[in-house]
Amino acid sequence: MIAAAFLVAAIIFSYRSGTNLALVKFTSSGCFHYLESHLRVYKKNDKLFAQFKTEGKPIRETIIESSQLLSLNVFVKEIKDLDKKRMSTTLTTYHVAFNNEVFSIVDNGGRSAPFESLKQSLFGK
Repeated sequence: MIAAAFLVAAIIFSYRSGTNLALVKFTSSGCFHYLESHLRVYKKNDKLFAQFKTEGKPIRETIIESSQLLSLNVFVKEIKDLDKKRMSTTLTTYHVAFNNEVFSIVDNGGRSAPFESLKQSLFGK
């Protein structure tokens, strides 16, 4: 529990310092896998950028349009509305800083679709 508090504090500090518009840390762990990915949306020189990082893979970065920020609103609503009763052996966790709000969602249903949809809307295929 203390580690989670430090993680949220680190996200708040990172989010409030600099030009970050959104930070998302996604983890998925199950019987045979562990995956951790980070997504960052930030502003630099009057342009919007999205940056995606998964352990063991090169960082992906792209310029995005302001209209693509709407996908962040859809993502936040979708993960907040996840059915908490669904159970799976895969645990997914979302740590999010966006729109002056920092929160964590733990999903015992093992759903990664909201994160994958957000990634696709910002980076394409």
